[in-house]
Amino acid sequence: MQLLAANHCRIEALGLMKWQSLRCYPTLSALDQPYGDPGAKREGAELALRMQRCGVSRWHPDPVAACEATEAGREVK
Repeated sequence: MQLLAANHCRIEALGLMKWQSLRCYPTLSALDQPYGDPGAKREGAELALRMQRCGVSRWHPDPVAACEATEAGREVK
């Protein structure tokens, strides 16, 4: 039940559409796909790589804000 709630928070925070996947599931092969393709997972793969570089957990409820905070030198909540 907690995983469902966490997924819902992530979907809301990222503003994902129905066909877009959560960034915790992409593969690096998704980086070969074009931007904007409804079935593509490229954006998710790029976010996953950014999260890894910033040390943000793949389960963080708002990973974009956490990455921005890390990149700006602020402490991540």
